[in-house]
Amino acid sequence: MPKLRKAANSGPVRRAGNSDGMTLIETLGAVCILGICIGGVCALVVQSKEMTDRARDHYTAVNIAKNRLEAARALGYDALGTFVEPATVVDRTGSPDDEGDYQRATIISNAAVNLAEIIITVQIRNRMTRQFGEVDETLMSYIADYLDPNE
Repeated sequence: MPKLRKAANSGPVRRAGNSDGMTLIETLGAVCILGICIGGVCALVVQSKEMTDRARDHYTAVNIAKNRLEAARALGYDALGTFVEPATVVDRTGSPDDEGDYQRATIISNAAVNLAEIIITVQIRNRMTRQFGEVDETLMSYIADYLDPNE
């Protein structure tokens, strides 16, 4: 029986001086690409958080104004004159607080006989400059004095 010869090695051909693995340039390139991707994701996360904070501030400002309006309605028509409020710094619950992030003002005027117009403006403190006046929410409504027909 004749002897079979072994097949020649069909694996990769190695050249002298060629090393396996990645070179330093390839590694630095991969790290740079990874850094650019991570930087983009970080910027997206920061921008998303800022937008969420702004939306939360506007939502809170609207609720402060709504709560003030409901308090005015509960007060009664005859006592509305005492409800006028100059710019007052308040916290997120609407309670006066010199360190609060909101500034509320209430203006009441007579729109007609037995009809009062109430305007509540809530300004949002800028998180960077800590100043008021750049962004606000305004709520306007009317409160009527209903006449009792039995009187």
